[in-house]
Amino acid sequence: MNIELLASDLETPECEFAITLKSEFEFWLKNRKDKDDKIFIAPNIRVYGENIRDIDVFVFGILDKGVSLKLDFLDENKRYNRNVYVSSFCFAIDIRNENIDNIVKVDNDIWINANGRNANFSVYNRKLFMSIRKFIQYCTNNENNIPFISTCLFFKNLPAKSISSEFPNFLRGELTIQRLFQSYAYTSSPNKITSENGEYYILNGIYTKDENAFNMLKSLIGAFSLIKSKIGPLTKIKLDAFSKSRKDLPQYYDSLGNELLILKGGAGTGKTLKILNIAKELYDSGNRCLILTYNRALVSDINRLLDLNNINAQPLSETIEIKTIHSFLSPILDEIIHWKSKFINDEKHEIKEMKSLASDDEISESELKAINSKSNIFYLTCYIDILKTASEKINDFNIKEVDKEYSACFQAVSNFDFILIDEAQDWQKEERDILYNLFGSNKIIIADGLQQLIRTQSPLNWKVSNNRTIQHREIVFPKKSLRQNEKLCHLQNYFAKKYSVPWDVLINDKLSKGTVYVFVGNVNEQIAGFIKDFTKGYSADKYDDLLFLSPPQMIDKTTTKTKFKKDDKAYSVDEIQKRSFKHTEEFHAIGLDVFDMTHVDVVKNNQPKEGEYRLINYESCRGLESYGVVALEMDTFFDNKIKFYKEDKETIKQGDIFAQTHEDKALRYAAMWSLIVFSRPVELLVITIKDKNSIFYRALREIKENNDSLLEIIE
Repeated sequence: MNIELLASDLETPECEFAITLKSEFEFWLKNRKDKDDKIFIAPNIRVYGENIRDIDVFVFGILDKGVSLKLDFLDENKRYNRNVYVSSFCFAIDIRNENIDNIVKVDNDIWINANGRNANFSVYNRKLFMSIRKFIQYCTNNENNIPFISTCLFFKNLPAKSISSEFPNFLRGELTIQRLFQSYAYTSSPNKITSENGEYYILNGIYTKDENAFNMLKSLIGAFSLIKSKIGPLTKIKLDAFSKSRKDLPQYYDSLGNELLILKGGAGTGKTLKILNIAKELYDSGNRCLILTYNRALVSDINRLLDLNNINAQPLSETIEIKTIHSFLSPILDEIIHWKSKFINDEKHEIKEMKSLASDDEISESELKAINSKSNIFYLTCYIDILKTASEKINDFNIKEVDKEYSACFQAVSNFDFILIDEAQDWQKEERDILYNLFGSNKIIIADGLQQLIRTQSPLNWKVSNNRTIQHREIVFPKKSLRQNEKLCHLQNYFAKKYSVPWDVLINDKLSKGTVYVFVGNVNEQIAGFIKDFTKGYSADKYDDLLFLSPPQMIDKTTTKTKFKKDDKAYSVDEIQKRSFKHTEEFHAIGLDVFDMTHVDVVKNNQPKEGEYRLINYESCRGLESYGVVALEMDTFFDNKIKFYKEDKETIKQGDIFAQTHEDKALRYAAMWSLIVFSRPVELLVITIKDKNSIFYRALREIKENNDSLLEIIE
């Protein structure tokens, strides 16, 4: 018998619990000293890159020839009480301190109320399961031999009662081995085995018989520490600035909670990092902070920083979360105008109409999933219309009129103390007004990127709302770039001047050099060798080394036509079924392993593995940075933006009002996107060109002719 405690800090409450649990297992197996039982118990585990990051106690075990326990379980909706042989198991235990008065059942879910906040712990438990499963898959690169994980919420202050099959993951009272495995049996029904000696039941946590399963899972315990030890210089700078507590805080920190705080600055001046800095100060003071952006790739990047900073991510506790504005507002907008329920009801009616008139069948689960998927597509497609309708009604909307404690609006307001907004200049005024209405402007901190506009026609003024001035404090950052080297800043200024784009970046004297290469043709061994040699030794995990940007032409995509009708208006949208970078295998063959963040897969990992470079589409690069950026076929990206501008009426509005012709406006729009790309690298920018006759390539040739040393062009 071998029972190990894997703990780095013996003084935590979680470790104390783990020590007690170890004693329970030792007592349970005391008569099996001759058996090759293997168990490890690990408190305070960090699940890297997932929505649920903190695991209080993780337990895995393999029992030699199994151990028998008498357990209740359900099989085909029948309740049994049988001897069950347990041969392997995997538990993730979350320890809760709430009392019985804090726990409420709402519909089919369990909610916990504490300190004026509440959270749905049934949903949390499901997310916990998926997070651990994806982390195991991430670390082992194994999609099949993943154990079944029994996630348990242990309420140590609740009266001890038998485990209910209705909520098998919620344990209370003194935690015993019997109760732990009873929960497991309800969560994953034992398998019935028929043999010559009769029938018996077995509870096995491993899908396949892998002798290395124990060591495989044991190795995960140190995985996060290993990941953290290999981060690159850029990440280290962010972590240092993010987590450093300053004794002498700037005077504008007095504004927090008292007035709107506006941080203004151009690309690379440190706005996003300052937002994170402020969030950390608020977090250290016990607050729950929410960062909002509209870039999913940036959400993933900032989540990585939160992970590496060991920011607590448990419900009801101080935290820093980051979400896209669309995902955050979806339930709120639905609650204000009930667009989702009406749409889904319409879809249910449509499906019933398609069925036989003689059939009274209910809507099936698969049909409901299809309806909800369609509803989400409708939301994203009609987002602006839904947003405007909700904005018109929110002044008359009263949170108290709905089921207050469990409404989406109350959830938002009560669970976040401060809202921090990135790229606020490019937001819709309706988004601003809804946030002001819910939280008050004094609980909002924004980073304003001045004239960097992609979503909107003109910079949004956050100093006014509903025709009144908002009390605020505005801090303007120096124009000097904090991250980009000299040639990269020069390139931006030249390009901005050529297309009359308002973009003013001052060169930082401490950041000289910079390298810009333009290659005509596809990425080959020569280019791969160059960029690998250039970044060699920069970081161990490669996260900071290179960021590849891909145009749509280099992405494989499978879509289906989704049609829907709302308020007598017909919509038709191409719904993405599959999507991935076309050249992953070709890149691998020349030594470039990329983590394809364009890939569509609901269970995909959120972070690249060691040795993988990030690859995203151009539209997702805003707010990100890397030591080097490889802009693939940037001329086709530039052409796409001109074409998209011409075809989309909403985008036409985004052209500068001072441009004289439609063509000028389209070029300025494409140029603005190009400047965002140019401002992503710190030291190296590599551009590949598909067509030497393209507008973009001719522009680069012109810049080269006027300043020969600024960039190198290799045909």
